[in-house]
Amino acid sequence: MDAPAVLSPEELHASRTATLGWARSGEAGGATAERGAAAEALASVRAEGLEPSTYVQELLSFFDAGEISADEMIERVRLHHSR
Repeated sequence: MDAPAVLSPEELHASRTATLGWARSGEAGGATAERGAAAEALASVRAEGLEPSTYVQELLSFFDAGEISADEMIERVRLHHSR
């Protein structure tokens, strides 16, 4: 079995931003589909051999439940990692 892929923080951010950008673009079919994009983003990260932190998984749950927006989630992650 190959070792898990390791992406730089910039590569990981670009990948997640692209997924959320797709969801926001309307191609995904609106707010309900945007929330469904959280599961797709999580699957994408795992397919790359990575596992999001507990903190990010919690934020994805809030996002998927419609409690926070994609922009709010991204901002919280950015602030969390800038400390």
